[in-house]
Amino acid sequence: MEDNSELIHQNNTITTQTSLQNVEKKSTQAQLSKDSEIEEDDDFVIARFNQRFNDLRRFDKYSDCSFKIENRIINCHKLILTACSPVFEAMFFGPLAESHLIRIDDIRQKTFNKMLDFIYTGQLDGASSVQELLELYYCAQKYLIEGLERMCIKLLYEITTKANVLKILRLSIEMSLEEIVYSVIYTIKHWMIEGETFVNYFHQKGHVQLSPKIVGLLVQEVFEFKDYNSILCFVRAWCLSECAVRHLEPNKRNIKHIIEECGLPKPVQDVFIYQNYANAKECDTKRLINRLYHKAARPLVIREENETKSSFWFDQFTVVSAFNINSRMMGPQQNIDLNETYDEEVILEIWANTDIIHSKEHVIYNADYNSSISIQLANPFIFFPGITYTVKFKWSNEHAEAEYPRSVLADVAKHKGIKITFSEDNEREILQGSILNGIVCDIENTY
Repeated sequence: MEDNSELIHQNNTITTQTSLQNVEKKSTQAQLSKDSEIEEDDDFVIARFNQRFNDLRRFDKYSDCSFKIENRIINCHKLILTACSPVFEAMFFGPLAESHLIRIDDIRQKTFNKMLDFIYTGQLDGASSVQELLELYYCAQKYLIEGLERMCIKLLYEITTKANVLKILRLSIEMSLEEIVYSVIYTIKHWMIEGETFVNYFHQKGHVQLSPKIVGLLVQEVFEFKDYNSILCFVRAWCLSECAVRHLEPNKRNIKHIIEECGLPKPVQDVFIYQNYANAKECDTKRLINRLYHKAARPLVIREENETKSSFWFDQFTVVSAFNINSRMMGPQQNIDLNETYDEEVILEIWANTDIIHSKEHVIYNADYNSSISIQLANPFIFFPGITYTVKFKWSNEHAEAEYPRSVLADVAKHKGIKITFSEDNEREILQGSILNGIVCDIENTY
């Protein structure tokens, strides 16, 4: 009996504790719900107040100050403007208080109204373009409206892309928005370190050309990183675009003159003036761009000729990782064995105009006769448009009597927007043919 009483007592205790916990939980939930309702009520009240303030402006009630912008009068309320901006406070109630009508010459009427929308409602609706946000940021700085300044920076960050970041940089420099300028430069620097060249910006129809001053500022910020291939392509693309704007031939003399206007130290200038290519990262989107075959030509015989060359140029920045040439012909004294191979030893030289940019002996083991071999570059190159490149293939006398088939090939090769134009110096070279049958390019990361 005692045991049963004790059990009942324990059960009652557990039941009582559980009931108390449930009551406390419900009480807490009720309090949270009540707090949430209070917060919602507060937000609703604030929104109603803001809407009421804005209605006073919209319907021009009880206004006591006016602004003249673009020949239009905008009426406002001193206390509301003063509560948001210390500049307005000094303007209306300071020792140098201005007259009733205040003239504004450096802000558009549309932008000023959007600033007033923010002051009266605490919200920024409809400001989505780069131009509008930068103009509003200028207003926020001029009148020391911190909330508007933070909101403009937040919205600018959200809409900044690789496609519009250079436009943001140009506009912020023109408007002397120093904080935005260095924030944008930091963003560009980050993207350039990752390999972005922004070359496509200069391909956009109707793009606004950057000034030499802006390019110089950007180069000095980014050039400190030793891997400056991205900025190298960027500056070269800008130079070509600048030549087009000025109706100049894109030759070394004109490019030198344009780069000198950027105000860079001479060692930095020389890099951009005399460098005719850039290194690229290894890629997975390679594609062989072949030259169309027209007809056979007389073979290249080592000893009679120890080298052969082909010249070409690109119409855009293009990443090249290999050159394909015809492999050796099987000699008449050799037994016909389809499985027979040989080791190719050839020196590849790449020239940019009159400057040699690559020279290396390449060995291709187990190459097939009467076929094609690919001469791979250890590091892919970014070839610049507007420059004539020449590849030379050289053999030593050890390979005397070796023969390579030559063909008369098309002088233009295309694939997915990449265009390669081949050029022989004279009619004799055209009829002589070439052993270069194609170039391996990166078809996805071509600028």
